Amino acid sequence: VACFVGGIHRAAAQIPPRGARPGHLVTVHLTWQVTAAVGRDLTTFVHLLGTDANLITQGDRPPLNGYYPSHWWAAGEQFPDSYELDIPAGTPDGRYSIWLGLYDPLTLVRQPLYLDGRRQPNDAYRAGELVVKREE
Repeated sequence: VACFVGGIHRAAAQIPPRGARPGHLVTVHLTWQVTAAVGRDLTTFVHLLGTDANLITQGDRPPLNGYYPSHWWAAGEQFPDSYELDIPAGTPDGRYSIWLGLYDPLTLVRQPLYLDGRRQPNDAYRAGELVVKREE
């Protein structure tokens, strides 16, 4: 489980197993688990990266579309959240990594992220892979 400083855990991430086509939207489903009151607003980033770590597309926004800001979150809560990624029309076929994390929208500083007690590079969690393939 990915643990962000401030009491937020990413309990689950679901990436469409059938992949995506260029020029279409894909939805990534997350489940957040709160272990301590957050006390401030955060924004989620969901990034699709190529093999050379270049950014293909992103779906940054406040959790729950801002309808339930993170400064209201309380210990013990768990809730689903979804993010859409617009796959650019010219994206070549291939396997792409999906990375996620949280940041302060005022300072753009990412929330420190730990996995198995170790701080993660770039404070980002690799949620999995998305296969992009044009129609045959």
